[in-house]
Amino acid sequence: MGKVYVKARSIIYETDEHGNKIAYHPGHWVPVYKQRARQLVASGQAEIPRQDRLKETMQFDGCGILTQSDTLPNLDFLGYIGTLLEVQCSDAFSLLFPRTMLWKSGATTVTEQAVITGFSRLLDFEDTGKPGWEILAMLVDENKTAQDYGSDEEKAQTLEVVGDLRIPVYNTNLMWMRRTANTERIVRRWRSEIEAGADEQHAFLRALYTVRAMTCTLPANWHLRHQ
Repeated sequence: MGKVYVKARSIIYETDEHGNKIAYHPGHWVPVYKQRARQLVASGQAEIPRQDRLKETMQFDGCGILTQSDTLPNLDFLGYIGTLLEVQCSDAFSLLFPRTMLWKSGATTVTEQAVITGFSRLLDFEDTGKPGWEILAMLVDENKTAQDYGSDEEKAQTLEVVGDLRIPVYNTNLMWMRRTANTERIVRRWRSEIEAGADEQHAFLRALYTVRAMTCTLPANWHLRHQ
């Protein structure tokens, strides 16, 4: 696959085809594959000044934000990226887009860099050509497990499905999902349990461990650190 050029905003170290490390300083143009370009832009280390090249590199076609709220959130913080994304409101989560960011905008904030990186990780892996992650989800707390959350009844149901409560609990206020047969089954089961009155986080765990989608687990508060 061909490379694209990004403009360095800080010192960037890359390795050439001979294994030599090359330092690029602010203002230098850096040749990288698209996957690396998205990482550098998301981290703020580089920029792509031309909007048409930025749109082509970021590959936001099929990406959208589904917010569980009554009104559309203000996306001014996303700048130009916000114009490339579809946004819809719903009272329940669904995989409305091929690649969907599920966001409770009234419960948590998110940065431009986190939005870009989240969608980028759903894309195919450029070096292997294999499909990207199906789900990106953050931990609620890196030091707690399902044993520490929910009612005794919820924990008993999760124990019956999973077989163990020593498992991480995910923050369901903000997730990214690629629409696949696996994730559609997960969302259907998750929604069904929530509509029946189940705890949202335990219901998600039971759905996830039943279907087993390819999940990228992110540290707690990753969406705020990633800026």
